[in-house]
Amino acid sequence: VPDTATTITITGAISATGRQIFSGAGVIVLSSARIPMFLPVWWGAVGDGVANDTLAIQLAINCAQTAGGGVVWLAAGTYKILTTLTITVSKVILQGASQYGTILSCSNGSANGIAIGFQAGYVQGVSVRNLTILGVTKTGGYAIAGSRVANCVVSDVSIQNAWGGISVAILNNFTIQSSEIILGYAAAGIAGISWTSPANGTDRSDVL
Repeated sequence: VPDTATTITITGAISATGRQIFSGAGVIVLSSARIPMFLPVWWGAVGDGVANDTLAIQLAINCAQTAGGGVVWLAAGTYKILTTLTITVSKVILQGASQYGTILSCSNGSANGIAIGFQAGYVQGVSVRNLTILGVTKTGGYAIAGSRVANCVVSDVSIQNAWGGISVAILNNFTIQSSEIILGYAAAGIAGISWTSPANGTDRSDVL
């Protein structure tokens, strides 16, 4: 159980699949070469729609980012999200078991569901796939928001009851495929898909 001043580095494989093995506020460093998937359940994600799974999922994302990228895999279930999940490093894949089997239930008011990038340099090769993002009493924000992103993919994602669907800015090649966006609110300025980029000839806006 590491504290805030502790970093634990594991260089081998991990065989635990369906139970929590980490807790505390320290840093876990895993090797993406030995860990094919980073499982939020290792940090205590429950997926019952009641427990707050935000921190457990974010810690799994952080671990994948420290490893230089990797798949953060969510088993079937409903994961309650109370703040924005952030991906700030390239080559991270957030993947569910199936488009409708893994649900991120976002009860986070006006905040975005998933934020990708928003860094000084481009964040590249990020994917969100095979899951549902469900808005719960939303008052603003987008299900997925990205800024300074390149070669990113949203695939087989269902966005339901959202305030806003997908918003991307300052991008280079952002692909949306086999996905659906169902907005749940009627207000001025709401968009299913919104993309913008500066007219500087360097950053361009490509959405497929």
